[in-house]
Amino acid sequence: MTIQLPTSTSTSATVGTKIVLFDTTTQVTEMKTVDASTLTVGQGVVVSGTTNSDGSLTATSIQVRPARTGAPTGTAPATGQ
Repeated sequence: MTIQLPTSTSTSATVGTKIVLFDTTTQVTEMKTVDASTLTVGQGVVVSGTTNSDGSLTATSIQVRPARTGAPTGTAPATGQ
């Protein structure tokens, strides 16, 4: 497949197109908006936001990561509540 790279005003950004190769072993996921109440303890997430003066984080975006098959048991330590 060929993807269109985003337009950027940065002098170091790559623009144009990029050929992406994939096969039947490539994991393809679909992002969709879900209610925050669906988040569960131990679920993998990626959080973006602003760090507050007390060290907490005010999230502007939370991406839920798909469950990994064959992943080790246990969870990574949380850094904040």
